[in-house]
Amino acid sequence: MRLALDAIHHQVLVRPHHAAVVDGPGTTTYQQLWARAGAVATDLRRHLAPGDGVAVAAERGTPFITAALGSWLAGAPYLPLDPAQPVRRLRGIVADAGTPVVLVSPEHRGLGTDLGVTELLPTAAPVYLPPPPSADTAAYVLYTSGTTGAPKGVVVGHDSLANLVDWHGRTYRITPEDRALHTAGLGFDAAVWEIWPYLAAGATVVTCRGDDRLVADFIADRITEDRCTTAFMATALVEELLTLGPDLPSLRLLLTGGDALRLSAPVAGPYRLVNHYGPTEATVVTTAHPVPDDAPAGSAPPIGRPIDGVAVAVLDEELRPAEEGELYIGGRGLARGYLHAPELTAARFVSLPGRSGRWYRSGDVVRSRAGLLEFVGRVGHEQLKVRGVRVAAAEIEAALTAHHEVRAACAVVVGHGAEAALVAVIATTGRVEGDEVRRYARTRLPAAVVPTRMVVVERLPLTPNGKLDRPAVARLAAGGG
Repeated sequence: MRLALDAIHHQVLVRPHHAAVVDGPGTTTYQQLWARAGAVATDLRRHLAPGDGVAVAAERGTPFITAALGSWLAGAPYLPLDPAQPVRRLRGIVADAGTPVVLVSPEHRGLGTDLGVTELLPTAAPVYLPPPPSADTAAYVLYTSGTTGAPKGVVVGHDSLANLVDWHGRTYRITPEDRALHTAGLGFDAAVWEIWPYLAAGATVVTCRGDDRLVADFIADRITEDRCTTAFMATALVEELLTLGPDLPSLRLLLTGGDALRLSAPVAGPYRLVNHYGPTEATVVTTAHPVPDDAPAGSAPPIGRPIDGVAVAVLDEELRPAEEGELYIGGRGLARGYLHAPELTAARFVSLPGRSGRWYRSGDVVRSRAGLLEFVGRVGHEQLKVRGVRVAAAEIEAALTAHHEVRAACAVVVGHGAEAALVAVIATTGRVEGDEVRRYARTRLPAAVVPTRMVVVERLPLTPNGKLDRPAVARLAAGGG
């Protein structure tokens, strides 16, 4: 299996003048990208010791990809930073990772001083190309808060990334003729998926910059204007896009993941929609499921079957096989563990009786039906509870989004005890009132789980990674804006 960097170098040799990255009106060829990455590596080698990583705070597209490739050529994993996050948080991440240097684009000049590390602004320099990294070295580090709010660095190796790249290229038949839209936040592991499989196949990465990448109709415009053939969109954005039903004649493949998918409308485009699941600790994608064209609105498609090179096990609390239980992930896609956190790594990357290799405890509950996995929820997370009645939020949200004028929905509990109320925040087309949606819900749900109030918004709030921002939804439900 070829490493991503080796595959990209091959593309440089066989199609040097083919477009590697498109940033609006600007185009960077494979030859130009490789030369610029070599220049970055030249600078980095003067500042790195063996085992060091490189923080990257650069604009999405050519600046970021150049910096990440340059890090690999210098023998170091890259650590993406989101400059929009508070400096205090970024300083904590850089300190925890121990990265001695940050690569910045001109827009973020001065960030190194704020973070207390050496700052490098990539410039033209003699190209030094050391040997490519080996399979047993780290490719990148991504910090994720998980459910605790405490950032932890997930270390992913070149071998695990190669498994993702190889599977993606073969399964989705990526060729140099493909143009892949790049929308994910750089600190979101989906960005890894949007970049490296396509460059390894000689395709073109089309950058979607600014806030346009978080608005479904703007993304649809970019797909059409840039003649994109493939695109990833976070779950909430895909649900909004399905409701809009735009004509996307160039698109053949729409990939989604990041949250539990509920179809807000049937898939009507010429493209194939594929639902995915995977934690950062398992290199972006663990399972995949092509959504059937006849899947009805309001349905929740499965998360599917494991991808090539990945193994899964559904186990109960006694580690016995179960139809419904916690999902354990094994195989070639596993990360190396958590950076500088051996105890946490040992607790989450475990051995299983009668099964070889390491297994990652996902903390997710799934159900297996006829070989297909369905996402249920998180281990230990209780259902919503209103006045003693347990409420399955997913069931309520699926019923609401089955209404043809509702793009997306999120159910939350507001208040406590006798004052608790079930509230739904719904994003609509603007042609329906909350009372009508509530009456519709009464035809599909038991009376005890029909929301007592509907908050109608144009769009549900999203995080910078395009996922549903549940704390912001809770504030809207409580009337806090």
